Amino acid sequence: MDSAGNKRELHLDRAKEVTTIPHKDAEVEQIETVIGDLVEKKLVEEQYFTVYHWKLDGKATRTLNKDFLQVSVVEGTADVKIGEQSFHIEKGSHFILPYNIGEYEVVGNAEFIVSHE
Repeated sequence: MDSAGNKRELHLDRAKEVTTIPHKDAEVEQIETVIGDLVEKKLVEEQYFTVYHWKLDGKATRTLNKDFLQVSVVEGTADVKIGEQSFHIEKGSHFILPYNIGEYEVVGNAEFIVSHE
């Protein structure tokens, strides 16, 4: 029902067209790469976004070659160093690294979920 109490039309035929029965698990290739003390695992790559799990145990230096990185710290603590500036991050922190920063360094023991376009 809508907000006025009117019944809405059900589109069962359209729903059947986009439903897979029985369910088939998606085939996802998770590629793992080691960069310094950082283990990067690609979780999913789709047309509009890619998502990674990063596990840092030490230090890693990277160059940002995407339009941005959206980062969530899911475990531990670390410091992100961009030029002469250093930013302390910890579990629960969320931030965006914009394209124009170029090279950055991550130091600490932490896990991240990272995504980009």
